[in-house]
Amino acid sequence: SADDPDVIDSEPFSIGVAAGVDDAAAVFALRAPNPLAGGAPVRFSLMGHAAARLAVFDVGGRLVASREVGGQGPGWHTVRLGALSPGIYMLRLSEAGRSVTTRVIAIR
Repeated sequence: SADDPDVIDSEPFSIGVAAGVDDAAAVFALRAPNPLAGGAPVRFSLMGHAAARLAVFDVGGRLVASREVGGQGPGWHTVRLGALSPGIYMLRLSEAGRSVTTRVIAIR
């Protein structure tokens, strides 16, 4: 987005909300398949309606992509990552001063 320098214009994310989620059981978490193939779903859970950001970093620590994912409310949500080049990446979910990071290996 032109308004947010942290968001890469290629926007490799598409966001969809997971169905059948029990909002009362909301936790702050990030889950990704490993290895990760293009278009694979990444699931995350938010504690509330606060601003939250999901970022993808390469093994050198460079920001590859970033997306605002807050405002969806508490509970589990799904993000599909677009095609990442094969390699090792770190996914970081940040919300209200908390963050959780997981390492994934992208394959074709």
